[in-house]
Amino acid sequence: MDINSSMHQQILVSIVYDALGIIRNKIGGHLPPGNTEIKDNKTLVTAVDREVQGYIIPILRATFPNTKINAEEDDVEIGEGKIRFLVDPLDGTRAFSSGLATSTVIVGVYDEEKKEVTGCVIGEASTKRVWYAFGDNPTELFGHGRVSVWPKPIDSQCSVFLDVSHGFEREKVGVSGKYKQQIFTDKQLAKIFGMLNGQVKIQIPGSNGLIQSLVANGGQLVAGSITTAIGGPFDVCGAKLVKNAGGHIRSFFVYPWDGDFRGLPEGNPLDVVSMSGYDLLITGNSKETADFLSGVLLEVYQNHP
Repeated sequence: MDINSSMHQQILVSIVYDALGIIRNKIGGHLPPGNTEIKDNKTLVTAVDREVQGYIIPILRATFPNTKINAEEDDVEIGEGKIRFLVDPLDGTRAFSSGLATSTVIVGVYDEEKKEVTGCVIGEASTKRVWYAFGDNPTELFGHGRVSVWPKPIDSQCSVFLDVSHGFEREKVGVSGKYKQQIFTDKQLAKIFGMLNGQVKIQIPGSNGLIQSLVANGGQLVAGSITTAIGGPFDVCGAKLVKNAGGHIRSFFVYPWDGDFRGLPEGNPLDVVSMSGYDLLITGNSKETADFLSGVLLEVYQNHP
């Protein structure tokens, strides 16, 4: 099945666009008691997450019967095909549960043979904007056409988006089995703020999907982002949007402590699944921006445990 066909692209965009209405109708409201839970990794899940997922999964199953599906709230695997859908029904749940309007719906297409995200659709619930990119085609904003990253050099007036997921833990697999690890310690996060302060304008939208979409969208003075993959591969599928919009992407694995240095080897930013996925994604409107932000990370992890 060719997921990159025009018809299938339109279907995926339509699925995300229609799912946005479920979230949009509940933005800013007060969730009833019992509608919010804290998961094992200390992230939140709400009844709205599950409602949106309950809408998306049956359509994907019916439309793409030979594909595998991994959704954040309930992994499902069907068929033996090489294509896997990665679904985050409500990215930015903590912001959403606080009444903020920054949540997104993410559907990524992962090719298990290529070991890369080959397609991505991200929709913003508050505005119903939907960004998408497939194959080598440029990133588009639904109804508006092609978008591209901000074309100018980074300076102190440019915005860098941060995912401040301190306190959240990610389950990983090591030589001794499974373990949980905090990606940013409080000390490291404070150092990142300190190193960026005065160099760029820091913004914290509250949704990884929105962060990556906005970098790809190319708004004025939008330079790049530092985001984690705490919630899983869904959180970093938007790397595809940035790459196809002409931006630059880098990714890093956070290894356990080994003496005085925590390893930070680099990976393929579009391979969000292999080896349990990577931990940190850098996006930039240029190679210089991506390298600058990566340098901040390397400095923080090497010298500030």
